[in-house]
Amino acid sequence: ALGAMGVVQNTLVTQSAPAQLRTRVLSGLHSMYGLASLSAPTLVAAWLIRGGQWQEVFYFAAGGAGLVLVISL
Repeated sequence: ALGAMGVVQNTLVTQSAPAQLRTRVLSGLHSMYGLASLSAPTLVAAWLIRGGQWQEVFYFAAGGAGLVLVISL
């Protein structure tokens, strides 16, 4: 599902962004991918260093996703 979402995001940008801004918007989109790939393991490591359990990270992530689902409904 995440791979499909990435493809859809790229497709939407290439089809809907104005031609003069398309490169900038795609660069911003890929910068967000890079930021997420660096911040996710860093935040988990910081949580574990502070004495948290790794299961709690999954609970917070699931809770956040559930909150987004509830708000979107």
